[in-house]
Amino acid sequence: MVVHAPDVPPLERLANWRIAVLALYALGAATTRKYGEDVAVRCHEFVPHRFAWAKYPQYPNLVSARDALADAKKQKNGAFVIGDEKEGWLLTKAGLAWCEKNARDFGMKLQRQGLSALAESEARAIRRVEGHRLFGQWRRGERGMTLYEVADALGFPADAPRAAVRRRVEELTGAARLGRMNEVEKFLEWLKENVVS
Repeated sequence: MVVHAPDVPPLERLANWRIAVLALYALGAATTRKYGEDVAVRCHEFVPHRFAWAKYPQYPNLVSARDALADAKKQKNGAFVIGDEKEGWLLTKAGLAWCEKNARDFGMKLQRQGLSALAESEARAIRRVEGHRLFGQWRRGERGMTLYEVADALGFPADAPRAAVRRRVEELTGAARLGRMNEVEKFLEWLKENVVS
């Protein structure tokens, strides 16, 4: 449990990269990639003076947010996020776990969990993966899968770019995690490591 000094707001005590992780959590980045601009705005709402322009403090500073996200991605800080400014940012398993453990201490509501926590499109995509023949093969220990088959399981055309398939697998891994679909999450993690990386 985090103990706060009475005169210091809780978020003030965090490193910028942890604030960025909480901002991603608040924005729903457990399942959907978010861009640095969105994170900058939320960080500015949380701690305005640390995420603002020096000359115009009423505006969020994108550079501060990007730097914080880059720090949150570092292995030495727990690798709480993946992504970049081009693809967007997503919480990792470690990042989501840290947020779920600490969000209340910083005055944030925990996100709902289980399939009901997911947007209908995410829940539908998870159900599609769970019902696809590749998931059944994986459960039986059959590991001979191609990128083309994985693309089909995700609803992509067979010739979808590897990077697009990888991004979708990462997003659905977060959705499965939030939805508490443990076996589907393990399958998606296996796909990421062995087929789409």
